[in-house]
Parts: sequence; C-alpha cells; structure tokens
Amino acid sequence: MKALTLKQLGDIARRVRERGRWRADDFFVAVSELRRVYGDDIRRWWDAVCNLHVWGYEAKATKRYVEERIEDVKKLVEIVKSLEG
Repeated sequence: MKALTLKQLGDIARRVRERGRWRADDFFVAVSELRRVYGDDIRRWWDAVCNLHVWGYEAKATKRYVEERIEDVKKLVEIVKSLEG
C-alpha cells in the first residue's frame, strides 16, 4: 500500500514525507482514494494484507487462513510491479 500511495497519491505521500512517518489513518485514506482507480477489490486485498500482518505477527494465523488470502496479496504485488515498468 505504501508503494501504491507514493506512486499515485501525491497529497498523502507529501503529508507522510513532511511528518516523517506513516500513520494508520494514512493507509485508510489511501485505500478509500485507491478505490477510485481499482474498485472495491482494493479494499478486500488490503483487508487480507492487514489481517495477515496482524495475525501472522501474533502467530495465530493457521496455514489454511494464510493460504485463503494469498491470492489477494499476490494481486496487490502485481499492481505494484505493473507501476514499476
């Protein structure tokens, strides 16, 4: 989400640079803005990434839980890679 925000959402990227750090609300605003470009799927993809981050860190995510969300994570990675070219 950081990469998409930095490449596509100049206002948010500028605020983050001025502040010197990311806050949770930066991501929430970014997802709302990126819905205009990618549709509602971006919200589902981001939810999957956030959940994996939290539950993976807490070591509570089961193998099945992770496997069920891998495709959503891959989709976000594909979008970022497409912007690099």
